[in-house]
Amino acid sequence: MIDYNEEHLLVQIEELSQVQKTTFAAACAERLQPLYARFISEKGEPPVSLAGILDKIWASIAGDINDIASEALKAESLVPDEDDSWELVTGYAQNAAAATAYAGRTWIENGAQEAVWAARQVYEAADLASQHSTEDSSMDANLSSRIVQLALAGIQDDLASVTSQSMPWAEVRERARQQSTGWAQLLL
Repeated sequence: MIDYNEEHLLVQIEELSQVQKTTFAAACAERLQPLYARFISEKGEPPVSLAGILDKIWASIAGDINDIASEALKAESLVPDEDDSWELVTGYAQNAAAATAYAGRTWIENGAQEAVWAARQVYEAADLASQHSTEDSSMDANLSSRIVQLALAGIQDDLASVTSQSMPWAEVRERARQQSTGWAQLLL
């Protein structure tokens, strides 16, 4: 069973370069994009595309110059309000928009903490799904659920790839994108 340990994750990420940290955070955000897409299909298209913001973050990783500070602020503005009617998909949308904002802030600040917070969004989305899919919503039951373990495995895979530099950032993105589709179906 994979455990979720933010302190350990932070120590590992602190040693990475700006590109590696941001690649990790952006991969986390990528894993949540199908959940945000489901939210907008139910609630209506927002004025700004969360996927478009994430595309600009990836472009910065590739060496293109973008105003990521304004993109991170746009992502933050897409987090559904607490006052909105709450549904499971609203919680997922909060996680997706927050992860994208944290990915942008990781690039801006070269901060390990922001990358950890992006990973936390993946974990929290899976934990939320686990709580709503089982009668036993204890911490141990949630952590051991298939949904949470798949999320944690994805986080571990992304971190291992960027730490070892075994995969170019574009491949990390593509793997996260491909895995997100099947994983999101389990959550929805």
